[in-house]
Amino acid sequence: MMKKTFISLSFFILSILLWGCSEEVSTYNAPVIDMNQNILTIEKDAEANRYYILIDHDIAVDTDHMTYDMEDIDSLVHNHTYIVSVGVYHDGIFYESNEFSFIFKRHLKEDLNEMIMIGKDEEINFNGDILNVYLEDMSELNKAYYQIEEKSLKFDQNYIGSLQLSTNHYIIETDLGYINLNLEIIDNEAPFITYSDGIKYLGEDVCFNVHLGSYESVRFSATLMTEDDYIYQDGLLTLNKVYISSYMSTYPEQSHLIVLATFTDQVSNNYYITMFIELNPS
Repeated sequence: MMKKTFISLSFFILSILLWGCSEEVSTYNAPVIDMNQNILTIEKDAEANRYYILIDHDIAVDTDHMTYDMEDIDSLVHNHTYIVSVGVYHDGIFYESNEFSFIFKRHLKEDLNEMIMIGKDEEINFNGDILNVYLEDMSELNKAYYQIEEKSLKFDQNYIGSLQLSTNHYIIETDLGYINLNLEIIDNEAPFITYSDGIKYLGEDVCFNVHLGSYESVRFSATLMTEDDYIYQDGLLTLNKVYISSYMSTYPEQSHLIVLATFTDQVSNNYYITMFIELNPS
């Protein structure tokens, strides 16, 4: 009788222990992810405060957002294949999501602005080796229209001559990523001046490259400026910093110095270009 009672009691205690263990079995669900181009989305909220993004099974970055742009990871290389997943910690245990294999594509943030004169072969240089040339809609430009030599791009002059005299837009793929190329086509008859957009006075002489085109001469004028305040030689215009500083002292309320270039052709026709120099850049 005592033996039967002992067996029953033992079975009861064992049942309680097993029931307690079953309560401790985790029902926590790992996150579920999706990839669309470079955007990682955590589709199922894993109820975690932070998500750990793993690249090739190593933690690369952590975030508290459920979407993440993979271009924010500087170490990723354009056109390289990676395996991505997301992990979370819950009660000291690391849970990892499903995996995605994807080809990373980087889009460089700064545009490249260039000019090409009709009838003149000019190379456009990039920081990375050039892989492909695309139109704005990402369709490939006919390879007969350009030549590539590592980091240099040269357009065919017959193709350039077929374009409108305006800014044409391309997407250039290099081994560093995609970059937008804004290419302005210039008629070789018209004069033009090249300088950085929004050129600024930083306490030094300010320079411009002046292209006469088919015009014979050019003269420059600005408030208080004399011929001693600038040098024009071999197509390079240099404004003296002493003159610019003097102008700023005389007109402290002015934010820009305006310089007018007047081009004159063989029959005394004039062509005007205005240059703006920012005086108090922040």
